[in-house]
Amino acid sequence: MTGMSQDPIFTLPNVNDTQALHAHQHAVIKKFADILGSIDAALRDALPKALNIFKLLDGKVDLAVHAPNTRYIVKQFLAKRRTSAQDEDDVSFNLQRVSNCGLCIQTEFGTVRVLKATNDGLPKAMSDARIRFSSSNQLVFQFGPDETPERTSSLNLFVMWTMDREYQYTGIEIACPRRTDKDGNIDCFWIAKWQGDLQKLLPAPVLAANQDLEEIKPIPAKDKQSEKA
Repeated sequence: MTGMSQDPIFTLPNVNDTQALHAHQHAVIKKFADILGSIDAALRDALPKALNIFKLLDGKVDLAVHAPNTRYIVKQFLAKRRTSAQDEDDVSFNLQRVSNCGLCIQTEFGTVRVLKATNDGLPKAMSDARIRFSSSNQLVFQFGPDETPERTSSLNLFVMWTMDREYQYTGIEIACPRRTDKDGNIDCFWIAKWQGDLQKLLPAPVLAANQDLEEIKPIPAKDKQSEKA
């Protein structure tokens, strides 16, 4: 455990330090690369199959059905790769959240929750379980002088998958949650688009602690710089 606690992914970056955010993003995605690659492959396999179900039934695509079908197919794919994927806590009969239902994947470094992205990015934390998950990266176990970075014993990540208007898979983004506000908005240390190549990772956004957003979404690098000016 001591060895793992020294891993740079458990050192929480200062949200005002762009270099620290980029370094943390790179270290985390490198550490989780295998599972992220498996999730990406699973979704590439699942989206066409989920669409084919509607074609088989000669019916119109219903997003409230499409997302859970995708979740099931992804879960089966990951199970074949011996990845332990457990259903996230379901909210039965709540159609607003059905399209954003996901999977919870436990790893030795932390927990990954796979969700369908909303139009604006990361879904809000509207349940106690989601709020705890989104805030647990701040449950530090080591404190020191002001210049000493805070550390956590495990790291939680969100993986958000997206598709286009033709229901074709368009990729995933990885978000490292920091905390939630009273309205369920999730503040993140960073959000990055998965490219399958660490050298091609997009720049990480700096999300200020007092940022008031309806939903968390990536900020282009040029906009980020202008905000700092």
